[in-house]
Amino acid sequence: MASAVLPASTVTWSLHLTEPSLLAGAPASAWFWCEAETVHAGDGYATEQGRLYLDGRLVAWSEQLVAVYNPKPPPSLITG
Repeated sequence: MASAVLPASTVTWSLHLTEPSLLAGAPASAWFWCEAETVHAGDGYATEQGRLYLDGRLVAWSEQLVAVYNPKPPPSLITG
């Protein structure tokens, strides 16, 4: 875990719609439930998964790979 804010960027991100018709027919006042979790994080990378529900039904899920850039490499990587 980082002890400070570090720059990061998405490497890949995908969204998979399981029920597009349910999303298209949802009223503007509809409430959605979103769950997200880190599957694995370490060595400068994190894999995330998310799920989006409407009325208890899964309407989409996502996957994301994030790279975290450490501005200071560990001493073991510094040659000199």
